[in-house]
Amino acid sequence: MKDLSKLLLPLLAIVVAFSSCKNGRSWFGGSSADTLCTDTYKFDKVDSTAERVVEVKIEADYPAAITGPLSANVASWIRSNIGKDNTTLAPDTMNGQKVVDFFGKQIFDSYAGEEVYPSSMSYIASAKLVCKRRNYVSYVLNVYEYTGGAHGMTAVSGATFSQIDGRQYGWELLKDTAKTGFHKLMKKGVRKYFSSNVAKGEITDEELCGMLLLNIDGAPVTAQQLDRFPLPSNPPYFTRKGVNFVYSSYEIAPYAAGIPAFVIDFEDIKDYLSKEGKALIKKKDK
Repeated sequence: MKDLSKLLLPLLAIVVAFSSCKNGRSWFGGSSADTLCTDTYKFDKVDSTAERVVEVKIEADYPAAITGPLSANVASWIRSNIGKDNTTLAPDTMNGQKVVDFFGKQIFDSYAGEEVYPSSMSYIASAKLVCKRRNYVSYVLNVYEYTGGAHGMTAVSGATFSQIDGRQYGWELLKDTAKTGFHKLMKKGVRKYFSSNVAKGEITDEELCGMLLLNIDGAPVTAQQLDRFPLPSNPPYFTRKGVNFVYSSYEIAPYAAGIPAFVIDFEDIKDYLSKEGKALIKKKDK
């Protein structure tokens, strides 16, 4: 009996660890050998000496353990994007706190060491787990930086990862994005964003044209051009209900328009989902 208890106790500890981790996926019935289990790690430092304010805040839902391709790819994506210099990787991939501390200290020291500087400098970044489904998880990176001038700059991007094999997806989730039907979906989404967030009421295609940036030659955007609406430079990512698209500041509209973003429901965009995209949503959550 004592021998049996010695065998069961380590197994019980493993089960508890996997089933109770923050933001973790249940170990039971999982379709992958890897389990994404995350904790939130933060770096927060503000200094108001030398007649200026230097502020650096970084927050990441980082894998609490690297147990396979899913957690490894998520960790790599965070390390590759959350810092100011995206070519520099944090040295310790297993420890989320060391990762945010590495980038936070690096950015803070670079700001504090500036010989010519504005009265305020800020870098605020977060990498958040925003969606967790049976076959995929999605992250969103939000970065705001102010180093002088009229305003700071905000960048938002996302990524979707397969819970089955850990693969990262972006534009691979979609197909036939050059077709007119797809561009009309984009136009509809952009118009919905401007109706809700800028005009505070329904707008027409003609009214939307007046809210967009001019063409390169300085000519206004026409209603005919809207049917060939440009795709964002940022790759899309899956939410719980559809595909999220995000445009960068100044990509299609003035800074005052914010960050144009919208979700197209899976049902509405189903004809443009790739084989891989359909595979990620074909099984319902339990």
